[in-house]
Amino acid sequence: MTEQIITDSYSFLLNNKRFDLFIKFLFLEKRNLNPSFFKTLYLEHLKAFNNFNEDYGRKRGKVDFLNDFFLIKSSIERDGFDPKHGFIPINLENQIIDGAHRLASCAYLNQSFIAEQRDCHVDYDYSFFQKRNFPTYLADYVAMEYVKHNPHAHIMELHAVNDIKFDEKVEQILSKYGFVYYKKNVYLSYNGYVSLKKINYGTEFWNQDTFIGSFDNDFQGAKDHATRSFGKNPLRVYVFVCDELDKVLEAKKEIRSIFNIGNHSVHINDTHAEAIYLSELLFNDNSIHFFNNSSYNLNQSVISESIDKFKMDLNENNINCDDVCLVGSLPLALYDLRETNDIDFVTLLDNIDEFDFSSVDLHKDYHYFENDISDIIYNPQYYFYYKGLKIITLDTLYKYKKNRNEYPKDMNDCLLIESFNSNGFALRNRIRWRKIRIELKLFCKHPLKYCFYKIKSSLAKIKCLRQLWIKIREFKNK
Repeated sequence: MTEQIITDSYSFLLNNKRFDLFIKFLFLEKRNLNPSFFKTLYLEHLKAFNNFNEDYGRKRGKVDFLNDFFLIKSSIERDGFDPKHGFIPINLENQIIDGAHRLASCAYLNQSFIAEQRDCHVDYDYSFFQKRNFPTYLADYVAMEYVKHNPHAHIMELHAVNDIKFDEKVEQILSKYGFVYYKKNVYLSYNGYVSLKKINYGTEFWNQDTFIGSFDNDFQGAKDHATRSFGKNPLRVYVFVCDELDKVLEAKKEIRSIFNIGNHSVHINDTHAEAIYLSELLFNDNSIHFFNNSSYNLNQSVISESIDKFKMDLNENNINCDDVCLVGSLPLALYDLRETNDIDFVTLLDNIDEFDFSSVDLHKDYHYFENDISDIIYNPQYYFYYKGLKIITLDTLYKYKKNRNEYPKDMNDCLLIESFNSNGFALRNRIRWRKIRIELKLFCKHPLKYCFYKIKSSLAKIKCLRQLWIKIREFKNK
């Protein structure tokens, strides 16, 4: 058995595939922000792991685990890592075998620990917890926070056009260059796919004009790219951990060679900022709902300017975006149910001066919310993401307006939300008629170009023709 001193316990934790390690760390780091939610997160993962029953009868039940965790954390905080309680066993791949609570405490407290290497295999990755019914919304939240904490975490999108039977081969390639921390199947509508392409290849993460188009041409480039990536399979989203960008690019190249349809098969981000942005959208079911049910070509320039200004104000005041949530009637405008100039935010921070924010207002009518404000800000069931900020969900807004019941504004808004939730007719009709108007406008302005694009898009859906087109382009480029 080989012993070694691990001085950077935090980095060691992030480089472990063991899914419960980071959950324990999150519990210590964030439990004071929303004690109820983070206690639920901790207990649910234990329920999936061992149903609150540890071997050798050391711990039985929720209270035992909670109390013991706090004792471990307090002991390490007071005395440092004590080898008298045993070294932390790791296997030949540096994956932890036991002692997860002690390692999480060391990482949280920035304390070194002593590891003991053993020839033993463990497999407590994300799939272990998925098979044991760990709630998806909690697993998604853990994956998103992991991406935010780990600068070497990338988001890989394996697009719906690719047959799911090749997933195992793709995962073998990823494992050659790094490791998979998390995987999720995401079901996007075509509308959602176009919005995703706008983010993947838009100007937000590229300091140059891109092919996606603009409002003037109804984002034809993004639509064309979405058409070529769309298919009957779900979008498979991976958290891929790799410490070098060159390796990431090599992995992407190998994966694309499997499908032979160019960059329509897979996308992997280049920057950590993009990984965070994508994780917020793809690891939150409310964000996915927004993707699928909001218009990709809805011009929200006025709202976006206010939000961008608010983010700048937050940055200037050293306030983390995760500590605020935008409320008011903003979701109604983002879902295109009605216009609004009413953008407010809530926070639990006590050092905020509302006069530091010119574009939005600090909301203080907390008593109309059915949920605690800590839930609205820190529980992913009550918000979605837009441009990197948390936005209150329509359902949470509906309950607020129902309780406040201001006539006629709140009554009309509740009717709008009820209609949208029942069949979505309001949004779908608006999208349908807007699309028809835009298509007619484009046809009248450039009839030949429009017809050529439509024929090209139709042919692009045929896989063999798509592969032939790629080979012709490659031949021309030689």
